[in-house]
Amino acid sequence: MKTHKKVVLIIVAIFWTVAVTAQDSSYRVDTSAQKKGVVLEVFTGYTCGPCLDGDKVSADLQRYVYPNDLFVIDYHAGFKAVPSGNGPDYRTPEGEHFDTMFNDFAYPTAAVNRRYFEEQDFYNAGVVGMLRGGWRKSCKQIHSDETPVNLWVGATLDSATRLLTVTVEAYRRTSYGENPYLLNVALLQDHVLGPQSGYSGSDYSHDNMFRAFLQPKDWDTLHFSSGNGNFITKTYTYTVPADYRAINVDLSDLRVVAFVSGGSAQQVKNGLGQPIEVREIQHAAGAKPVLSGFANERSLATIYELADMSSRYADNFFSMLVRNLGSDTVRTLSFDVNINGNSQEANWDGIIPPYSDASIVVTVNEYELLVSDNRVSFSISKVNGVVRNTAVKTFPTFSGSVNVVGSNTLCMRFSTDYWGDEVSWEMRDRDGNVAYKSSPYPAAQQTTVYDTFVFLNGGIYTFHLYDYLGDGLLVNPKGQYRFSSGTGTFLLQNLEITDHGLTIVFNMDTVETPPIAGVGVLQSASAPKITLIPNPAQDEVTLSVENVSQRTPATIEILSVSGKIMQKSEKILSTSKNSIPLRISQLSGGVYFIKITTKDGTSVQKLIKQ
Repeated sequence: MKTHKKVVLIIVAIFWTVAVTAQDSSYRVDTSAQKKGVVLEVFTGYTCGPCLDGDKVSADLQRYVYPNDLFVIDYHAGFKAVPSGNGPDYRTPEGEHFDTMFNDFAYPTAAVNRRYFEEQDFYNAGVVGMLRGGWRKSCKQIHSDETPVNLWVGATLDSATRLLTVTVEAYRRTSYGENPYLLNVALLQDHVLGPQSGYSGSDYSHDNMFRAFLQPKDWDTLHFSSGNGNFITKTYTYTVPADYRAINVDLSDLRVVAFVSGGSAQQVKNGLGQPIEVREIQHAAGAKPVLSGFANERSLATIYELADMSSRYADNFFSMLVRNLGSDTVRTLSFDVNINGNSQEANWDGIIPPYSDASIVVTVNEYELLVSDNRVSFSISKVNGVVRNTAVKTFPTFSGSVNVVGSNTLCMRFSTDYWGDEVSWEMRDRDGNVAYKSSPYPAAQQTTVYDTFVFLNGGIYTFHLYDYLGDGLLVNPKGQYRFSSGTGTFLLQNLEITDHGLTIVFNMDTVETPPIAGVGVLQSASAPKITLIPNPAQDEVTLSVENVSQRTPATIEILSVSGKIMQKSEKILSTSKNSIPLRISQLSGGVYFIKITTKDGTSVQKLIKQ
């Protein structure tokens, strides 16, 4: 990146010290291979209506897709950040500078590791910043690469002096020769309450807000040499001001993100259409400062946000975001829970560091699932055993199950969209135990599968379809599914799957229907034809497989009635008719299912073990 002259007026005392240390056993940076950390530099403003949706996209990526590997930096800059009337001023000189460098003056846009993605969603070609429709796929591409340099970041903050001390450790895995690594250390502030277009009220929580860089110039250079080997330590100190442009700074809301750039310079354009050079961000790491001497109440926490739920739900556990507001580490929480008018207590244990947020899952006792309008609310009653009375938070009402009458069997035809590597599914009971599941499917192609689910004793089961990137199964050809019962009765289908996927709840009957009949409803004509001889069997059963091509790979599974894999093997079917012996002497007596899967389809047959 070229050095740009700029005038920066910051009325705050800043002190920098730098230390370089030789390699020894005291280093905390990991030396193993790592995926690249993703840095999403967002250009936003509180008078920008679409920026509210940009916050949702970046928060979703940060919280659910790459919770440990993605770092959002929000620069409030440009004409959408100019204060409205007596409104707050969140701008910084650095943010304005980068807005000119990486943005084409559309809001919100974002630079993803400062790489130019020619195929992504741009307002003007040639500029690094892209519209929010391209963020997810660009983050995926970055995170698929290994980083050439690893980072570790630690920070402490003295509340009395407001002195922040940040230590960055770097370990070089590969070298760029004459091109050095360039280090930036950014200070961010969360939970800045203020206005936001599209939000009702003046208490919108602005997170990831850029405040200052801690290195002494545009960047700090990492000079790996024979003297220090592959390790470098840098330490920076910075006195945090009481406010930035009259916006108060709560020390408990600060975070630090360090990132390194390197490699050959990309020839791109800035927002004014002028040619510039930009070096890609190769890795990032972050830390929340450990506060010392902070006079604040201990053992204090609150439910900050409830997780999004499907309109149908049945699980005995609920997810939420809890904020630790105190100076103690939260290790135990007790909740007062009300489900459909019935009260119960729930408990959670884990670790939430001081002044930090954590997504947690709270398990409750099994409850009666209503057909519609199930109502669930939580409030914290104890934090670390100390009695608290926090506000009640209520989940949106949700519906119960799709009732499957006259069958204990489900038949599914499922197709991914073009990006099957982002897609997986599970069939779980109400406690989260997995009865059936898939793995992600091949990328850059559509995959169609036929599957059968058998629940010997009936009961409530939930189908969870996941698109981990959160952009839905919408890339042509689009993904879809269709469910029928084992008797062939059509249940439901979906041809437009959005966001992170969906949840469907099935209440299965106890009426046994042969799974092979169910498969026959949905499978392709080329699916294998299978027979078990003998059946019932005691020590060994022969699986006869017909209707397959020569040299066809096949997966053979023996499943319990709950779907647990008891035995699994891979075979090459050499002829159109195959006889495969299966040892079953180790299985307990009862009902099992033999499942065979080939590229042409899936077939299932019930086995009785004597």
